[in-house]
Amino acid sequence: MIKFKRFFTFSLAIIGLSSLTAISCEDTDDLLNVDVPTDIKRSFDITTTEAKDTSFTETVKASGEEIDEYKDRIINISANKLIIDVTDNGSEGNIGSGEIILISEYGDFSFLTIDDINDLDGTQIDLNADIQDAIARSLEAFEPFDIQLELTSDGAISYTVGITIEGVMTVSAVSSN
Repeated sequence: MIKFKRFFTFSLAIIGLSSLTAISCEDTDDLLNVDVPTDIKRSFDITTTEAKDTSFTETVKASGEEIDEYKDRIINISANKLIIDVTDNGSEGNIGSGEIILISEYGDFSFLTIDDINDLDGTQIDLNADIQDAIARSLEAFEPFDIQLELTSDGAISYTVGITIEGVMTVSAVSSN
């Protein structure tokens, strides 16, 4: 019985060591990766003094407080949702209509038609795969992209439009430096 216990213990030790050596360094590196929720926030001040067609552009750069802390450890970035907040700063009932466009090195996408900018407050948009890809590729390559509002107003308007891109960065727990 004692020989069987020793044989059994020895067998378990051999199996355990074999299992540990079968795990590659790449597999253990994956275990050290961490998903970090990342919100990229920008805002537009939209003001016109009369009825007109106008364009407002906000450039999103990959370096900012949202990503600088992890810059040398980013494995990939995803962008899943866009949230829009609108504050009317005194448009006196006048409205803006038009569209929101993403302009990037990886494609231009009109992704939201605006009938009345006031109706956008609190809107959440699940981004389609093409837009997710364009944003992620831009951020991972540290290239800027633009979010553009093309508006037609029926009179003087004044709004602040906040845009939040919700995403996740997968980062290595250890620095590559």
